[in-house]
Amino acid sequence: IRYLVRSRGLGDVYKRQGFMPAELRTSMLSGRAGYCRSHFQASPMGFSALGLSGPVMQGVQAAGYTVPTPIQSLAIRPALEGRDIIGLAQTGTGKTAAFVLPLLNQLSIDTGERGRHAPPSALVLTPTRELAPQIHKAVDTYGKFLSLRSIAIYGGTDTDKQLQLMGRGVDII
Repeated sequence: IRYLVRSRGLGDVYKRQGFMPAELRTSMLSGRAGYCRSHFQASPMGFSALGLSGPVMQGVQAAGYTVPTPIQSLAIRPALEGRDIIGLAQTGTGKTAAFVLPLLNQLSIDTGERGRHAPPSALVLTPTRELAPQIHKAVDTYGKFLSLRSIAIYGGTDTDKQLQLMGRGVDII
């Protein structure tokens, strides 16, 4: 697995505890991480100004989106540069697209091994099983014009079916 994404409400934890972990502070000071808060002023630009690849842009346009939300305009460019991102924004503000679009973009230009016998390229971890199919749907929606396979694996479902899907080859779990 070349990419790991944790979809988790860490911002709420940091806000409640009133501190930022030392490793995040160090990462930010070194310029390796970006820190986004949706209440910061984001520039009003279209998705085309963010540097997404053609097939990813086609997926965004097919989904009917033209202007990124503040969290998306703040997070996508640093993520495309390979920086770590922690984004804080309310529910429904586009956080999923803020990490899925850069992930799809990277996989669209990555020439790594793909196919039935190749290992997955990306793993997205979620704190709840309800988020797994939502994120999977976003990957399918935005990645519609890419030749990537994704599946959602979570408890309480048919394990044999999940293993069968894995056996066919998958790029994103």
